[in-house]
Amino acid sequence: MQILIEIYVRWLTNNSNNLCLQLKYELIRSFIYLSDLFTSPQQLTSLYDLCDEYYRTWIDEDDLMISLISYGLCKAGILLGQTTKDSNEFYVRLIERNLKFLTKTNAYASCLFLLESHEDDLNKNLIPILIQELNNDIQNNNFKTNLDIRLNGLILANLFYLIENGQTNSYEILSLLFKDETLDINDNLTQQIISIGLERLLLLGQYPKNDIWRLYKRSIQTLRQSTWLNLDHLVLILARIYTLLQTTNENPNVLNNETTHEEQEMIDGSSIVSSSDNILIELVGELYERTKQSNTLPYEAILLLRPLPSLLAHIGLSDRLMNKMVVEFAASTQQLYPQILAYTVFAVFRALINAHYSAKVNEWTLLSMTSVAQRKPIRMAIWGLTCLMLSACPSHAIADSL
Repeated sequence: MQILIEIYVRWLTNNSNNLCLQLKYELIRSFIYLSDLFTSPQQLTSLYDLCDEYYRTWIDEDDLMISLISYGLCKAGILLGQTTKDSNEFYVRLIERNLKFLTKTNAYASCLFLLESHEDDLNKNLIPILIQELNNDIQNNNFKTNLDIRLNGLILANLFYLIENGQTNSYEILSLLFKDETLDINDNLTQQIISIGLERLLLLGQYPKNDIWRLYKRSIQTLRQSTWLNLDHLVLILARIYTLLQTTNENPNVLNNETTHEEQEMIDGSSIVSSSDNILIELVGELYERTKQSNTLPYEAILLLRPLPSLLAHIGLSDRLMNKMVVEFAASTQQLYPQILAYTVFAVFRALINAHYSAKVNEWTLLSMTSVAQRKPIRMAIWGLTCLMLSACPSHAIADSL
């Protein structure tokens, strides 16, 4: 490591006049990225001194180099603990300047280092500038026009950091992300970043409780319309279900002012169990519909149906939910992967038998036998009955043969 640092410093100082512009840029960028592995303050000092010298001597019109040098100064300065009043003002000036450049990738990356310093004097001046820039980028639909995916990721990283630490109004900014004109529903990576960020906010209790239902409906819509399967998005939907049901259990009368009639029917129903059933039935219906699409791959179908046994075990035994699972296996002729449906029924039945619900399993088995026996061709009926009997068998040794 020390040998590499000495080589970088020698090239960028003693022989800098003999280096072409592109090589200088690549050397400085490599030096800054290498700083992630630095283990001593002396190494960070070398980086800071080098960036400081280039910042003072480099031409102001070179936005690309200036933004990279500014990133190196902010990163090394914060890690070295240089948070005096003059240093903080210098960092804020660097951010203000870099946010005006055509590319803001290094500016947003620098902001993350500055925010994590937790310096009140620094954040007091930096956060208003950052929030205004985030609002502008989101409102101007820059997520669809940015060619650098790293920029989208850094914008979202700064946004979720501010929300998680209570530095901004989460509802106002997050609501912008759910507009159709803001995001491309098939932008896999950006949607994945948003899913992970929202899941963290839900688990930490930082997301507005009166907006969780609208968030859930938006997730179902995304699952229905997107042409790809994002596992993190599916995990986020499950997190929203648990959070929504927990909120409903705590206070079933807490609703958003803009709640629709459909929401009123669900949450103001005769019981919390009925509300839970409605929410789960809608999700399970969407999951099964998604597995029927011709562009759904086998591994995607497995990922979609895998949470069903856990949902039934964690949220409670539901006749409507079980009926939906059994009917999809017994009567549906549109499923592309019947073997996956058979395994889902097997996993659910085994979980219920282990939880001493054998009587319910027997009841559902008897009710579904007629539908399974009527499947065409006859080999599918025989196969379906065999799977059903093995799934409901109380003997673990026999059931495991499936």
